[in-house]
Amino acid sequence: MEAGRHPQGPSGRTGLDGSGQADAAPPATIRGERNFGAVRKETILVKKRIRLFFMMLGLVLVATACTSAVAPSAGIGQAERRPENIRVGFSTAADMGDIASLIALELLAERGYKVEPVFYSGAELSVAALAKGDVQFGNGSTRTHWTAIAKSAEIVTIMEQAANAWSIVSTPETVACADLQGKRLAITSMGSLNGALLNAYIRINCPGTAPNIVLIANSESRAAALMTGAIDAAPLETSDLMRIERLAPGRFRRLVDFATSLPRLKTTGIYVNRAFATQHAEVVKEYLEAVLTVHRRIRNEPALVEAAVVKYLGMEKAEAAELAQFYMDANIWDANGGIDRESIAYSIDFFTKMDSIPPGLTEANVADLAYLNQVLDKIGRR
Repeated sequence: MEAGRHPQGPSGRTGLDGSGQADAAPPATIRGERNFGAVRKETILVKKRIRLFFMMLGLVLVATACTSAVAPSAGIGQAERRPENIRVGFSTAADMGDIASLIALELLAERGYKVEPVFYSGAELSVAALAKGDVQFGNGSTRTHWTAIAKSAEIVTIMEQAANAWSIVSTPETVACADLQGKRLAITSMGSLNGALLNAYIRINCPGTAPNIVLIANSESRAAALMTGAIDAAPLETSDLMRIERLAPGRFRRLVDFATSLPRLKTTGIYVNRAFATQHAEVVKEYLEAVLTVHRRIRNEPALVEAAVVKYLGMEKAEAAELAQFYMDANIWDANGGIDRESIAYSIDFFTKMDSIPPGLTEANVADLAYLNQVLDKIGRR
């Protein structure tokens, strides 16, 4: 990104009349018996002093101009200055849905940004940090971020992070929604996306069913709890479902696949602090361009995803390759940002009807697609 331009402040004017010129020195005069040589020497000395004055004046004006360019007064050019550091929040430890965003941070670093991913222990903490400005960008649940917006959090959705890749996975004896009654069912938290999806599934398919809720922070840990028999069911991301199916074939069943049952629902997003976006619109667009560049590159370079999965999730290469291919085939990371006004309106309506977000929110409240559309106008749509 081109560095922000800083309009020069007005150069200071010098001289008593404000004209920028020094008052003229009085001419040397001949008095009494002073000879011509003495007068000539005095005249030369005065001229030297005048030249020295103008040299010093020039240095002062140059210094003033440079100071104005480097450090403009408040409100002049500040909005275009690149921030020294960009902090990006994630609601939990890194998971498969975060991979494209993490690769994008590497790309931003290559382009000269100082970037720092920050991983929180829950969606609520991540959202609070974004609203306060402790991080500039955030990733995660639409439901959690939109609930915060309803409570006046100054944050806004700018694109989809990853398509819905959630399923509820259970032990074999749980074959229908009503079978969850009294079962040990783990979610991240009551305010999490997977908690909202579970609530919606029960309300639609088996109202009144009451599982025994257990809180386990992330999908990977819930998969491990299923493997050890500590819980009976849990919402899992596709990556963790694939892992337990490979490690223990036939031991678990997919009770519901939300990607199939709710294909229009936008479950995750990328967000920005509104004040930061107002001050740094070009940075927001460069951030989105980096993410979209990654979304497009990985379609033709699955090795890029494989390497990131090994690096950030600690998987073996063979497992990472299988998972990367699945995510490519499922188009988890959309080349055009994966979000528009209609899909946002549908998602708001869904979450509102499920009592998962407060009523009254609109697309204009929760999202600003101008940044995304400007980037797509620049790089083209696919």
